[in-house]
Amino acid sequence: MELLIVCALIGLIPAAIAYKKGRSFFGWWLYGTLLFVVAIVHSLVMADVKALQGIQVQEGARKKCPECAELVQADAKMCRYCNVRFEKDQDRKAKSPITEHYVNPRFQSNNNAP
Repeated sequence: MELLIVCALIGLIPAAIAYKKGRSFFGWWLYGTLLFVVAIVHSLVMADVKALQGIQVQEGARKKCPECAELVQADAKMCRYCNVRFEKDQDRKAKSPITEHYVNPRFQSNNNAP
């Protein structure tokens, strides 16, 4: 019984490290509890998800959806998470995500009323 408690407490170490790098705390706690030696090395060696996403946005490989703030591919015409359509030929480097123009299908009307 004491061994289970010690393993559960030791599993918190890789979970905390992985959580700081943008990973699931509970998943890594379970992984660290069951396989501590492997999990601690794995959590120390793996890349930071948040830093990788920031690099992808800066390089132009991805862009942030102005509606839901999820990352989508730079050449996407529509957000796969919230279905917001992006305008054609947007220059990502010239515009910031806040002033970026987009068409939200939820607020479009199908009638031609003024």
